[in-house]
Amino acid sequence: MTEARLSRLQKWILERCLKNAKKNMERDGKKKAVGYVYRQEIYQEFFNLPLPKFGTWPKSKIVVVSRSLRNLEEKGFITIPGHLRPKGCMIFLSDEYMRYLNKITREKSLNVNQAG
Repeated sequence: MTEARLSRLQKWILERCLKNAKKNMERDGKKKAVGYVYRQEIYQEFFNLPLPKFGTWPKSKIVVVSRSLRNLEEKGFITIPGHLRPKGCMIFLSDEYMRYLNKITREKSLNVNQAG
């Protein structure tokens, strides 16, 4: 996972998933939360598009988002459940990526403790 090259949009998607998880942990007072992002959130916040009527987002943006999400899913960073309708309305961080992030976090905290 460390060697994967990601676009600015893909990095933004992963960061937003983590931000939403952190926000939910703080709000609910839990130690664990699921990282997610809504597809609509990507269009509105990354591309600064207004909330449209169904089907009025520019086709070029739809293609860019779809490809970015497909590539992230193929690389194992996210999962897009097919049971939610419309398909892909919610995007979740994959379990594999969460394990990787937790491992990196533990290693960094061990390095900080060892330095002191």
